[in-house]
Amino acid sequence: MLKKLLTIPDESGFWEHPKRTEADAEADQRCIREQLDPEAERLIATIPKDHIQVRVTDIYDSLKGSYSEYDVDGIDISWEDVEIAGCATATRHGALDPFKSRTIAHISRARLAELKEKQIGGNND
Repeated sequence: MLKKLLTIPDESGFWEHPKRTEADAEADQRCIREQLDPEAERLIATIPKDHIQVRVTDIYDSLKGSYSEYDVDGIDISWEDVEIAGCATATRHGALDPFKSRTIAHISRARLAELKEKQIGGNND
């Protein structure tokens, strides 16, 4: 099994990664449809009625490392104001770690209104 996963090093001495095929891409999309999407929908359904879903952008910076940014309708939101419903993932067959994930987060409509008011009020100064 291990022999199938590894390829012979190229002339430079570095290990070559197996080339991804169209079938691999289709299998990834199937994983997303069958695993990630239903789990994301289940998590979205758990968001309370008086809350609104927040867009989560995962970022990797070589200096800062991995972090997430949160926003709703162009309003940036601090991680302190966001509630995380969970994380939906898609994992390839035989893999231990997911290759794709989606964080589902939300904020109360009342808190969002306060933040909008604060940003609008702050821009008038």
